[in-house]
Amino acid sequence: MAKLQPPADSLLARAAELRAAGNSWEHVAEQLHRSVVTVRRWPNFDPERWKREIHLAERRLLAEAGAESVLVLRQLLRSEDDKVRRDAAKYLIDLRLEQAKLDQKTESETPPEPP
Repeated sequence: MAKLQPPADSLLARAAELRAAGNSWEHVAEQLHRSVVTVRRWPNFDPERWKREIHLAERRLLAEAGAESVLVLRQLLRSEDDKVRRDAAKYLIDLRLEQAKLDQKTESETPPEPP
């Protein structure tokens, strides 16, 4: 019996991106030209590596969704309806304030660089 080989980094990353986007294992297998049985095994083959890749893929997906959301809110700022403009502006301001809090928290957790 042949020994199982770990997937290449690029294949595992692509599988993680497809799964993070909500695709089925069947779709992942089809896209990567592998069997469903094979791709289903990858998370268990090297769990730490899979966790890292799926985490990165989810972060990228959320960043893209966030950027699209900001685009929609900015478009709503040009609405004819005052209430829609006001609500869009409020969401954007709240988003910016939350981002500033996260930035400040990150800066305070990062040790200063040595001189």
